[in-house]
Amino acid sequence: MSDIYSPVILDLKQRKRDNQRREERLTEELEAAKREGEELERTLQNLIRLAEAGGGAVEISELIPESPTPGPYSGMTIVEAATTYLEEVGEPARGTRQILDALLEGGLETDAKNPYNTIFATLKRDSSRDGTEIAKVGSKWGLKAWLTTVPGTFYGGYPEVEEDKDPK
Repeated sequence: MSDIYSPVILDLKQRKRDNQRREERLTEELEAAKREGEELERTLQNLIRLAEAGGGAVEISELIPESPTPGPYSGMTIVEAATTYLEEVGEPARGTRQILDALLEGGLETDAKNPYNTIFATLKRDSSRDGTEIAKVGSKWGLKAWLTTVPGTFYGGYPEVEEDKDPK
């Protein structure tokens, strides 16, 4: 391949990654909007029942459920939230369950039937892309910035993934 195409190819790859992240973010925003619409529908149904029953004076706070305080990962994509979490807690690397629990506790919203599998698959897919921050080493997740130049180590004592050896 000619070197004149290299910048164009790199640019297209970056644009593709950006579009994939945007798609993930928009999907999560759509799911959040759907949940909000469902909550508004329940509130509306409560008001209709009260009106039909001829209910007396009612405090508006009784009709509208209290919104939870958004956590630090609210409104983020899985990759954004996981990266933020790993940056906050630092080394050593963390397992999928530990990341999942922290993200859900921190307000990450998901309608996934199996959040563990969703987190794992999303991080796995992201870690294999160029220009991303997530790294999978063994059964743990960390940041590529944590990788060390010392062969066979990962900050925190986790082994690096064995790379294919160049046959000579």
